[in-house]
Amino acid sequence: MGPGAKYQIDATVGDVYLVSRFNRADIIGRPVVYFVVDVFSRMVTGMYVGLEGPSWAGAMMAIANAASDKVRYCAEYGVDIQPEDWPCHHIPEAILGDRGEMESRSVETFINSLNVRIENAPPYRGDMKGIVERQFRTINTSTVAFLPGHVKPDMAKRGGKDYRLDAKLDLQQFTKIMILSVLNHNNEHLLEGYERDADMIANNVPPIPLKLWEWGISNCSGLLRSCDEDTVKLCLMPTGTAIVSAKGICFKGLYYLSERAIVGRWFETARSKGSFKVDVSYDPRNMSHIYIHLPGEREYDFCYLANWEGKYRDRRLEEIIYLMESEKQLRKQHDTSELKARLDLSVEIEGVVKEAEQLAKQTMIPASKAERIKNIRGNRSTEKRQNRQDEAFVLGKSEEVIAPAPEMPEEDISPVMKMIVRDLEERLNDGNQDDPSGLSGTSRPGLQGQSSD
Repeated sequence: MGPGAKYQIDATVGDVYLVSRFNRADIIGRPVVYFVVDVFSRMVTGMYVGLEGPSWAGAMMAIANAASDKVRYCAEYGVDIQPEDWPCHHIPEAILGDRGEMESRSVETFINSLNVRIENAPPYRGDMKGIVERQFRTINTSTVAFLPGHVKPDMAKRGGKDYRLDAKLDLQQFTKIMILSVLNHNNEHLLEGYERDADMIANNVPPIPLKLWEWGISNCSGLLRSCDEDTVKLCLMPTGTAIVSAKGICFKGLYYLSERAIVGRWFETARSKGSFKVDVSYDPRNMSHIYIHLPGEREYDFCYLANWEGKYRDRRLEEIIYLMESEKQLRKQHDTSELKARLDLSVEIEGVVKEAEQLAKQTMIPASKAERIKNIRGNRSTEKRQNRQDEAFVLGKSEEVIAPAPEMPEEDISPVMKMIVRDLEERLNDGNQDDPSGLSGTSRPGLQGQSSD
């Protein structure tokens, strides 16, 4: 009917090997190429070149590119164009794919939110997507076949050259080549076998995709719709259900926070009234952020990963699931050794308790309960004084290694000290003579009859 009435989308694995941008000695394999082609004009409206296997993640990128500004997209790869060189930034009425990624549940939000009809070709009927299939063949024969690292037919033969070793291009450079090829196709390629109708012939419209696109918008139905890029991306992302709890917004075992939730006191509400559910969109390639669907609005609330979940930042969903499962296995493996350690601890504690019970049996305990507990405070004070002496810090020396003080030479003793010592010796001798039993040392000299205590 016209531009935008139906797009075709498909993916293929590029026939070229690429190297890593970070270490050009590393070969990273073959890229995946997605094309979105308008059926009416044969215009390539969107593309994606990456390492995502044919899946919804790759299709999502291609459809988002079809609805995005191509001037900015090309500038990211060093290609300068004008808006009229690639005027495709729209959402179609229908998209025809195959029975792969376009049948996944992830496409349901895209259908319901943007009112796009999704069609799927029957199995083994690639001819029903002949337009986009032909685009792959054109790109392979006209561009990819001349690139270093291109896969050739004799590679699998015995003695054949391993063309993987010829890889020179990285993903960024290969994407730039694909963009230039698409621009050449859209603006210069004369379509063979394109059936022009009478109006096209009358208006002398050449079968070039860009010319057909422009003529179709001016003279045909024109079913194209422009949408905000963020809205399109939000509708393309997979959806799920998160739980708002007192600790945060829990999704896939991770906790997120958001400004709206903090200002709206969602977490306080969940603590007092119970947890509640919200619908979210997420990108499984990076789980650092999720987006809450606001009821009755086409906007979203941005949620960021909580600080204590920092180890999962910038991780893929598959990596996070693997890490969580690894931690579960580690805990299971440690449970046996931890249980044994707890049993050993119980045995040791029981031994200490038995020792205390034996000492309690050897101790005389007052018969009266009141007599035993009446002086707890005094007992505590006595015990505290003894503990203070035992716990006192003695730096550099211990009591066992303290040497006795050396005796002072007699010539160094002063006359006064000699007189005092002599007087004490005389008193001790007199006391021993008065008490032949030798117990007078317990009495103070001059205080006969009084105990030293």
